[in-house]
Amino acid sequence: MKKQVVVFLILSLMMMTGCSYSDIDLEGTVEDIQSTASDLASDLASQIDETFGSKESDEDSEDEEDKKDEKGNKDEEASEKPNGVYAVNFSYEMDGNEIHVEYFYSFKEDGTGIASFQDVVPFTWNDKEMDFGGATKEYELEGDVLKVKEDENEWAAYIKKEGDYASNGDFSEFAGTYQATDAANSAYGGEEPLTLLELGAGGNLIGGGPLNEVNFYPSEEPEKITRNDDGSYRCEYRQQPNMESFEYIIYPKGVIDEKDVGDDFLKDTVYIRVIKNDGGVMDAVYYLEEQAS
Repeated sequence: MKKQVVVFLILSLMMMTGCSYSDIDLEGTVEDIQSTASDLASDLASQIDETFGSKESDEDSEDEEDKKDEKGNKDEEASEKPNGVYAVNFSYEMDGNEIHVEYFYSFKEDGTGIASFQDVVPFTWNDKEMDFGGATKEYELEGDVLKVKEDENEWAAYIKKEGDYASNGDFSEFAGTYQATDAANSAYGGEEPLTLLELGAGGNLIGGGPLNEVNFYPSEEPEKITRNDDGSYRCEYRQQPNMESFEYIIYPKGVIDEKDVGDDFLKDTVYIRVIKNDGGVMDAVYYLEEQAS
């Protein structure tokens, strides 16, 4: 009975593997037949692994490729959205001096931005256009080149700049109203405190001087911006009328100059050091008003 069962198994394996009857000696012992059956079973298992294992491997490979393609598509979609500052530079001559000018569009990930031309204008944006409070401009992005439809028949190209927003002239994150420290008021305010200092999104300053002093500081955007190793931003100006030099430094929250360590509260806010040299040096500190302690 045992031999018959084994023979049945062998015949079954033969039918499944395609072996011929001549491959098997049915006259052998049960042990011989069992050995032959074991070899055939092993061969069958190998064929099953090759057939179905290869199929599973192919399916896994296809799944991996699909995932890569999906990720690639997402990365491509993300890269097609503008992010950062895109600028164009030119120069012209005025009164024998060469004047360098930079216009730019700055795009933030939250869908807001600013355009800096003769004025700084905020806008919101989507995948196709910028909205300036009702007036819109179409744009296209090709790698690091932003093409903007400036009028009906003209598209202008702006190149993406390296570095962060403030380094490239977008001070939106620091824009606001600043007030002078007690030390600055005592040193430069006279009987009245210094007026409030406004920092615009483009880096221009308004106010900040003694009462009744108009245009105490230059009101245009800085000519040169340098990000210092400590994370502060040095903003320098070209030669100003009646001034030997003028600059200001923005200290983001958490950054403090060594000379200001005594005023610990400055480390917990954004503050600006204004340095004006008009024969005498004025070194005044203003801190962001809404974060005053």
